[in-house]
Amino acid sequence: PLADKASGGIMGSYFSSVMKRILKILILAVVLSLLLAGGLWHLNQVVLPVKARIWAQEAASKALGRPVTIQRIRLHLWHGFMAEGITIQESPSFGEGPFLRVEKVSGALLPLPLLKHREIIIPALHLDGAELHLLQSTQGRWNVEDLLAPHPASQKAPSSFRLILPKIVLSNSSVAAQVKRGRPLLVTLRDIQAEVHLGLPAKVEGTLTTRLQADTPQEQGMPVHISLELAYTLADRQLKATGKTTGPLEALLPL
Repeated sequence: PLADKASGGIMGSYFSSVMKRILKILILAVVLSLLLAGGLWHLNQVVLPVKARIWAQEAASKALGRPVTIQRIRLHLWHGFMAEGITIQESPSFGEGPFLRVEKVSGALLPLPLLKHREIIIPALHLDGAELHLLQSTQGRWNVEDLLAPHPASQKAPSSFRLILPKIVLSNSSVAAQVKRGRPLLVTLRDIQAEVHLGLPAKVEGTLTTRLQADTPQEQGMPVHISLELAYTLADRQLKATGKTTGPLEALLPL
């Protein structure tokens, strides 16, 4: 009986010690969760809407040489970051208005590569509701040429961070290209659904579906549905494309 009582006391003390440890772990987990939730709340209510948004606008405007505005930036614990209402203004030599407008840009950010190797890895970058306006002047210049030319801001020392985007997804978007030199022409791509990703061996693959319409001042064209699959091999620089069209091919004659 004395041995049983001693054994029972030891077991009771052991279980009591285990329960205390479990309780401490639970309390620590709750405290960490509250701190994390409070940190995210502070980021989404104070840092990101004001400081980060202003910094991102100024950095993008300086890099592109055009005014850039961002309405809202948010951070979610599981879904990553989200930027809404992004607008890049038109070049002053081509008039006023937006050159590019994107309703929403989102993507998950992997924290470990960022902290250990200074690599910004976004497995999939999603762009939703993008509207791009391309314009050619009567002199033959395009409103995108200044963005493609080297900018003084891009000639500085390279950043210590490396950006990796294995996949880009574009949805519910449109592109309008207006030609003023020679015969006026307006080419519009609507309902664009596209995806571009890196593949092995080193190549870039993608898919695209859209509705293309070519209009002239004298005639409005009929929309043509286009579906493409693209593959670009980096080693031999070969581009392979397969696709199909649905609609009257005569509508593409103005092109």
